[in-house]
Amino acid sequence: MATAPTKISDSGSPERVAYDLMLHIAKTEPHVDEALPNREYWLTLYCHCLKATSGERIADILKVGERQSLDRHR
Repeated sequence: MATAPTKISDSGSPERVAYDLMLHIAKTEPHVDEALPNREYWLTLYCHCLKATSGERIADILKVGERQSLDRHR
């Protein structure tokens, strides 16, 4: 059974706030190699922003990201 896609409305929903935050961070964050960010970057950034808008602590969100990054390089 397929799930319905997430709708990002202008209602101030956590999904919309996360989307706006993602765009803001992407505009202001320097990219190391000046290449365009890939799909993994965008999805990870949106996931982090959604967790932040849902009340998770930033330190916890970033620790998970660091662990995942370390696991990929093993």
